Amino acid sequence: MINDIEEVINNGEGKENKYNKGIIKYHTTKFFQYIEPKKNNNDPDYDIVKINGVNLNAVNGLYTYTFDDKEKVNKYEIEIIHRPNPKIEGDVGGNFKLTILIETITPSLQLKLMGWGSKNIYYEKLTSEFIKDPNNENKTIKNPNYDQEINKETGTKKQLIWACHQYNTPFPLDQLDRDGNLIKSSSINDYDIGYLAEASAVGAGFENFYNNDNIEKVIRYLSNENLETKFENGYELEKNKTGDVNTSAGWFHFIIQQKCFNDLSGNTQTPFYQHKFIYVDKNKSSNYGYFLNSVNNQNASDFWNTTQGKHLKNYMINYKKWNSDNDLSKLTYEAVLSYWRDYVSDIRNHLVVNESINNFKSLNDLNISALKMNAKDMKTIINKIENFVWKEINKLSLLAIINKDYIIQIYKNSEWQKLTDDDLNQLITNQQEQKKK
Repeated sequence: MINDIEEVINNGEGKENKYNKGIIKYHTTKFFQYIEPKKNNNDPDYDIVKINGVNLNAVNGLYTYTFDDKEKVNKYEIEIIHRPNPKIEGDVGGNFKLTILIETITPSLQLKLMGWGSKNIYYEKLTSEFIKDPNNENKTIKNPNYDQEINKETGTKKQLIWACHQYNTPFPLDQLDRDGNLIKSSSINDYDIGYLAEASAVGAGFENFYNNDNIEKVIRYLSNENLETKFENGYELEKNKTGDVNTSAGWFHFIIQQKCFNDLSGNTQTPFYQHKFIYVDKNKSSNYGYFLNSVNNQNASDFWNTTQGKHLKNYMINYKKWNSDNDLSKLTYEAVLSYWRDYVSDIRNHLVVNESINNFKSLNDLNISALKMNAKDMKTIINKIENFVWKEINKLSLLAIINKDYIIQIYKNSEWQKLTDDDLNQLITNQQEQKKK
C-alpha cells in the first residue's frame, strides 16, 4: 500500500515556518483544511483564505478545498490572511502563502507493433473510419476494414487487465472488500492482492521506446501464460533508443519505475511502479490479437469486469463525473492508473463515501402496461411504479426514501434522465405492441 508523499520544490521560509512562500508538489488529489484560531466557534470569522485569488467560504472557521489534477499539472496559490482576533490576547495576525502543484506522474512506455506507422500498408486500411469513394473522389464512405479497437499509435489492441499476483514492487491496494465494505485490517493478507497493467499481443514482434524524464528505469522480463515473471536476466531499456525491436516469441513483462522524490522531512518516498505486458505469437496469422486470449484467466482478468474495476467505475461516476462505459474505455492505462491512485487515496483519507457495486436496478421486468388498468390518470401510474420500486429497494435497505436514497430515471440518448409522462406513454405503447405480436 502506498501513500502519496510531498515533493519540496522550494523551501520558502523553511520547515519551521511551515514552508511559507514555498512550493510543494503532490502526485495525486489532495485535501486542504484550515481551522481559524478562535476562543469560541460562534465567534465571527476574522481570517480570509484564498485559493488562486478566490475567497473560500468558512463554516465556523473551517475552510476546506480539494486540489485536483484537472490538467496535466495544476497550480494552486494558497493565501491565508490572518487578521488579529481581539478576543485572543497577543494575537497580532499575519499572512501565509504556499504554492501547491498537483502533477499526475504518467510514465509513457510505448509498445508498438514492429514496422507500424503511416507507411505500413495496413495503417490507413485498419485505422481510418472513412475512406475515399473509389467511384467519386469528392466523397468519403465508411471503411469496411476499420477496426476501432486498434490503437493508431501502436497498431495493437490494448487491454487493461488486473493481474492476480503479488510482487516485491508495491501497488496501491483496494481499500474495499468484495461487498463494498472498508477493510480496516493492517494485514496485507486481508486485501485482494494484485495490480493494474496494460497488455497487448502481436504476431511479428514489437518495438519498445520511452523518453519520459519521470522514469527512473524500465526493465523487461520474460513471463509465461500464468504471468509468472522470471526476474533473472532482466533487460534494462535505454532511454530515447529507437529501433529497439524484439521478435522472440513469448510473454514479456515490463516494470516501469518512476523517479523518487523527498518529502517535507527529507525522507525518500516509496517508489511507484507501472506494469505492461506484451505477447508475441509467431504462429498467429494476424498481428492484431488480444492478450487475455493467451493467458490463464485465473491469473488475469479484464479490469473493468473485476471487483476492483467496478469499485473504480463507481468512484469515477459518482465523484469524477464520468457517465458511460464508452468514455472509460477511451482512457489510457496511465490515466486509469492515476484515477486508481486517487480512488485509493480518497477512500483511505475518508474523502468519499463507500458506494455499493450495484448502484442501479433494472425495471425491465415491470409490466408497465398492466399498471394502466384501473388507473384514472398518469399520476396514479407513477405512484404505482414508485410503490413497486420502494418494495424492491427495501428488500435490500429498510426505510429508503425516494429522491434521497434512490431515484427513478430512464436511460435515453446515452444518459440517465428524469422519467416523464411521454416516456411512460411510450413504454406502455411498446409493451402493448409486443403482446399483440
